[in-house]
Amino acid sequence: QKLSEAGRLFEECGSESGLASVALIEAELGFVEGRFDHAAEMSRVASESFLQIGIIGPSLHARFLEADARRLGGDLVSAEETAKAALAESERNGLPQIEWRLRTALGMTHLALGKLDLAEKEFSAAINLIESLREPLPAEEFRASFFNDKVEPYTGLAGLCLADGGRD
Repeated sequence: QKLSEAGRLFEECGSESGLASVALIEAELGFVEGRFDHAAEMSRVASESFLQIGIIGPSLHARFLEADARRLGGDLVSAEETAKAALAESERNGLPQIEWRLRTALGMTHLALGKLDLAEKEFSAAINLIESLREPLPAEEFRASFFNDKVEPYTGLAGLCLADGGRD
């Protein structure tokens, strides 16, 4: 109810960024609630809205959510296409904070599609990005804290290695 009210107020005052933010919050809420089709659609709306006003970072964050929602909703082909397109845009704009998330999402999608070599490549690239972002932090406590919400590509890669069954 409050989110709808916020959307109405942003619309009244002509705030495109406010409306895009409301759509992104709706997407995140749908994601948490397991309504992946809704989350994907609202993420797409948010991404396009942010892009129209020239705000790249949140637009790509919304594309990440869209790709992940599509994957979790079972639309793997669309998830792969969305993540690849957003990844290319992230690389063009030099946004490693979003790029590692997109590479992880793409790795998870490749894993679900049975493309194990591609999944390994994306997980490894995500890990390299995370480590390069973490490296300049001054104290081990900061580096450990930074790492806290970034374990998915590490567990994905470890899972691939364990599933392989080889000694390496």
